[in-house]
Amino acid sequence: MKTRPLWSNFILLLITVMGILVSSCSFVSNSESVEKSKNLNLNFKNSSWIKIDSDKADYAFKHKESRSIMVINSLCKKYDRTTLEQLTENILAGLQESKTTEQNKLRLFDRESLRTKASGKLDGVTTHMMIEVVKKDRCIYDFVLITKKSILDKNLEADFIELVRSSQAGHQ
Repeated sequence: MKTRPLWSNFILLLITVMGILVSSCSFVSNSESVEKSKNLNLNFKNSSWIKIDSDKADYAFKHKESRSIMVINSLCKKYDRTTLEQLTENILAGLQESKTTEQNKLRLFDRESLRTKASGKLDGVTTHMMIEVVKKDRCIYDFVLITKKSILDKNLEADFIELVRSSQAGHQ
């Protein structure tokens, strides 16, 4: 019987869990229809990251070396009254022992956004996350970096910021 390396199983688990946990989708039950943004455009070209398939997210990337994951998700016409803080907390609800280490209000798509650094355990594995959430034109956009490296290093943070800055959301 062929077995997968533990890290490969972790990546599959992350992709599955993130499809469920990314804040906008986690509010939606399977019976509800999910409306994605038709106007989310991404111009992210970084040779350290490869695009991967994700059933639930708009975009997903895996880092070639660290095998970290970045996920972008959208949901429209639901949860208009949900705050950026609540959206972020909903993403973090999937981690056990989650701890927010930094949180800043920024601007994205000409709107207020919330960027958060946090850590916790996912399936018993210490995981670090960088999250940015923004609402525009009745859509919620979640950007999430997930890594199991011992720390969230500056190179991964820079790549995440590059990914966020390379995105655009027009009118629905």
